[in-house]
Amino acid sequence: MKYSILLLVAVAFSVVSFGQKKISFIAPDDLKITADLYNAGPNSPVIVLCHQANSSRGEFKNIAPKLKDMGFTCLALDLRNGGETNGVKNETYVDAINKKCPTSLIYCEQDILAGIAYAEENLNPEKIILLGGSYSAAIILMIGAYDERIAAMASFSPGEYIDDLSISTYIQYLTQPVFATGARNEMSDIKVMISVVNQDHVTLFSPSDEGEHGNFSLEPKTENNKEYWDALEKFLKRLP
Repeated sequence: MKYSILLLVAVAFSVVSFGQKKISFIAPDDLKITADLYNAGPNSPVIVLCHQANSSRGEFKNIAPKLKDMGFTCLALDLRNGGETNGVKNETYVDAINKKCPTSLIYCEQDILAGIAYAEENLNPEKIILLGGSYSAAIILMIGAYDERIAAMASFSPGEYIDDLSISTYIQYLTQPVFATGARNEMSDIKVMISVVNQDHVTLFSPSDEGEHGNFSLEPKTENNKEYWDALEKFLKRLP
């Protein structure tokens, strides 16, 4: 009995502390997309979270709860190009291997679109925001250029990572607010890439210290993570 009570407390603490629920939905090529849903409440704005290459939704284990506390429902996706991060294995990648679905970077676009569709159809969001790191930071900008469902994008370390595809060709048509940042040694390249976007829509944040590549700049272990968080929160609060 004592063990059962302790287990119940532990489970309750986990739900209250992290508040995520594992869900799944289907991509256009019949791949099962696994995601963690951190629900901030009815009709709250939704941030679709997209990890970098060879990673998983575990990339947001320490990030999504903080965004949820700011009032944003978060949908942290396992994209089909995956691995393991923060002890969380990428289940979408496993399904892709089993079903012999392609796992190259460009195919992750349809996984993100499936996440957007899930949010729109099931969460009734006030708005949908995309947040991505590294290659997914570039893909979300491309999606934003043609998908009017997207209210804003937060792009951490975007670049031309995808063979035979020019992201810059797409993003010149962006009209939504864009937050762009990266590690300090990446900022010159990011500035060049983002220069094709109407600068009235761009918030470019350059860290004062080295920082980290992609979404890992928001991790607690990154020494100057607070300045990234402060800049991101300021951007999110300014959104209409």
